[in-house]
Amino acid sequence: MLEPYGDTTHEECFDIYNQAVEVGVACGADLILIETMMDLVELEIAVKAAKKACLPVFATMSFDKNGFTMMGASIKDMVSSLEDLEVDVIGLNCGFGPDLYVGLVAELISHTNQPIIVQPNAGLPIPSTVEGGAICYSLTPEDFASAMATINAKFLGGCCGTSAAHIAALVEKLK
Repeated sequence: MLEPYGDTTHEECFDIYNQAVEVGVACGADLILIETMMDLVELEIAVKAAKKACLPVFATMSFDKNGFTMMGASIKDMVSSLEDLEVDVIGLNCGFGPDLYVGLVAELISHTNQPIIVQPNAGLPIPSTVEGGAICYSLTPEDFASAMATINAKFLGGCCGTSAAHIAALVEKLK
């Protein structure tokens, strides 16, 4: 976490993101996706590093059901900051399944005309009863696709628990 909550300075954080951007550019990246951010200041630092690459920048934050990040930023705060930094696509990801994103996306739309990206989880995690077993998620690919089809966003994807099958079902549903 960044100072004063953690021991990472803003300069150290910028250097870390800048290194990641440079590697991505060297490997032929088409765009930069910054996702699952909860600290608006850290997101701003990451975006500033990304903007140096002259590639499209997509930026998402993770919000709770009430529209706030763990660090207290609101959707409106995110939009204001990211529009000032001229991010190309603004969005939401992680935290929960697509059913709870409908209201948050409506709020996001009320604050911006920017293209929107939404990448929810494949529902809620279901702890494994098998020792050392993987965590499963509650939505099947078909259920995920049906719920995602109700979300008004230009870019749709998935986060925790989504698989190639979830994305394939989503593509098929949206045809």
